[in-house]
Amino acid sequence: MQSRLKQSRRGRERFLALLTGILLAAVIGVTVLDTWRDHDAVLQDSDTRSAAELQALESAWSATLRDAANATISAALLLEDPQLLPAHSDEAVLHEQLRRELWDATGAARLLYTDGVGGVLASSADFPVRRRGLRAGTQVGIAVAHLGERELLLGFAEPSAVDGEFVLPLWCEVRGAVPGYVRAELRLPQLAQALGPASSVYRGTTVILDPATGRALLRLPANPRVRELVLARTGPTGSAEVRSAVDGVLRVFSWRVMAGSGLIIARGLDKSALLAPVWTRARSRALVALVLAGGLVLLVVLLARYLRRLDGAMLDAARFERRYATAMEASSIGIVLMDVQGRWLHANPAMCTLLGYSLQELLAMPSELHTPEPVRANRRALLQQLASGTLERIEETRQILRKDGSEAWLHIRASLMREAPDAPPLILSHVEDVTQQRADREALQALNQDLEHRVQQRTRELSIANADLEAFSYSAAHDLRSPLGRLVSYADLLSSELAHAPERTRRWVEAVRRQAQDMNAIIESLLALARISRAELHPVRIGLHEKFTRMVAEWGHGPQAGQEVTWRIGSLPEARGDRALLRTAIANLLDNALKYSSQVAQPVIEIGAFEPAEPGMVGCYVRDNGAGFDMAHAAGLFKPFKRMHTVSEFPGSGIGLAIVHRAITRLGGRVWAEAAVDRGATFFFTLPAA
Repeated sequence: MQSRLKQSRRGRERFLALLTGILLAAVIGVTVLDTWRDHDAVLQDSDTRSAAELQALESAWSATLRDAANATISAALLLEDPQLLPAHSDEAVLHEQLRRELWDATGAARLLYTDGVGGVLASSADFPVRRRGLRAGTQVGIAVAHLGERELLLGFAEPSAVDGEFVLPLWCEVRGAVPGYVRAELRLPQLAQALGPASSVYRGTTVILDPATGRALLRLPANPRVRELVLARTGPTGSAEVRSAVDGVLRVFSWRVMAGSGLIIARGLDKSALLAPVWTRARSRALVALVLAGGLVLLVVLLARYLRRLDGAMLDAARFERRYATAMEASSIGIVLMDVQGRWLHANPAMCTLLGYSLQELLAMPSELHTPEPVRANRRALLQQLASGTLERIEETRQILRKDGSEAWLHIRASLMREAPDAPPLILSHVEDVTQQRADREALQALNQDLEHRVQQRTRELSIANADLEAFSYSAAHDLRSPLGRLVSYADLLSSELAHAPERTRRWVEAVRRQAQDMNAIIESLLALARISRAELHPVRIGLHEKFTRMVAEWGHGPQAGQEVTWRIGSLPEARGDRALLRTAIANLLDNALKYSSQVAQPVIEIGAFEPAEPGMVGCYVRDNGAGFDMAHAAGLFKPFKRMHTVSEFPGSGIGLAIVHRAITRLGGRVWAEAAVDRGATFFFTLPAA
């Protein structure tokens, strides 16, 4: 399964890479094709507009040239008139005649009358004229019109001999008694205005060419350094790209041959300026294509990641399915899958072994055959409730029939499951054989009943024995008090009789009396301990602060005569217990504190409260600064006759703390101690809260 998923993943990744490459190539191709089409469209539109502009320029140029030619020829005819011959020596007359022939209020053109060698004789615009001649070759020009036998010549743009301004010359020969030339000068700035604003479109250049030499007769805007423009002309109209040797600008020229004059008029547009919008749009398209390509790549990457996660989920599902199948087959308990009608769909080997059937036999027979007759109806009802949602799960222990006819007890846990949201519900059951456990439990119950009977019997016997022992202890202690009392009395009498006996005899008698008194004190303590165990309890609400305060007032001084004791009683809580029993416990605690602090210079006994860990309990402590004890030997501190010091150091019976322990325990609390040698001891006890 994993290898198939890996192969499928590699195939999808190759397909996505190929698809991404195709889409990116398509985006780039469309962008480049669109830019190329835009480029061609702009150039084609430029050619179309240039053709229209050339036609308009040709009309304007033809009209201007026609007007100038008419004025020039008229002036030549006038100057050839014999009647004007005497006036040729009068510049004023000539000036007036020329001005009359070319009345130009705007100063766009002027007429010059020159002699045969180029000397200016008169001008329509200037009077008097400067006496200077035209430069050599002025009369070389291009024939643009004919009148009789004379030609009208058009020269190249050059500086005027009158004022040095660039002009376009047009002249014809004057024949007569005084030969010469009539020269019309068209000023370039005014000529550019006459040709209209089209000459400035896209930084455009308008050129009038000599068709024979290719030399530029006129260039607008004027540039005296550009004299020629080579165009590969193949017809009356056309276009070509020419890079200027002067400014390095690449221009797209369109031309046409003007009717009548045969001159070539060309219109040149800066290609970079012409195509600037194209490249701007191309950059925008490239940016859009880049964003689109990035989005496409991102989409493909996200799709690939999604497909990888999908493969991972499918692989996890396959692993889970294998683990589930393995766990089901290897489970030591029976697992059954059935529909809501109770038909078995699958059973694991443990279930087959439990019933003694093969899987094919189990699936071929109705499942009710394994259920004893008395519980079949109940089984059908439980399955219906589980299928309807009334029950969340079934958990029961019942009998089942094996193939060999024997019965087994099974613990069954069944729950509803769905393989898919739209799939019918199924029932998954976990079956555990509890036949042996049930038998063991029944045997254990019988054993527990027998053991409980024995325990009750032994408890009764022990209670009787404890009662007899306690009664014997009490009566023995009670009965011993009388002989001991009499022994003490006889010792006192003997001591009085032996007043004159030797000192050693009196010491022996005194020792017998003290030993009898000590034994009597021990018997009294044992009786007190026995009374605590036998006393009937009367629990009431007790204020511990009031109780301790009253008892401290009764105690007064320490055990040494005149010894002052410092008592510190803090705020104490209220408790619930028996007054007499609590008084006995407190009395023994105070006696213990006073006794073991008797050997310090200033005894200090502190009584306070603390918060115990047990809920519903209150805690108190009694702390002294006396001799203390080593905690390493405190294991039997509250046992009778357990002493931490010798009798010679601190006299006593050794039963006081045992009385405290038994009293506090009977009141429902507990008692413990903390101490250090020569640093005093603290006894803590807890009682039920009031």
